[in-house]
Amino acid sequence: MPQQIWNEIIHDVQIAKINEPFLTGFLTMTILKHSNIFEALSYYLAEKLENNFISRLLQKSRLLDFFFRHMR
Repeated sequence: MPQQIWNEIIHDVQIAKINEPFLTGFLTMTILKHSNIFEALSYYLAEKLENNFISRLLQKSRLLDFFFRHMR
């Protein structure tokens, strides 16, 4: 995803934080803490896939590696 589109997403999310303050934590953790769509998506998927056997950090790392190898 081109950086310009990611920047537009960030802009929209910042507006959403103002308009919907109850979503601030979710929007920050899932979008604003990440520098691109691949990092954000790998974080979100790792959150969903987390279990006792594979840590979220390891899952995020593997997902991010996958995205950078196959999606660029």
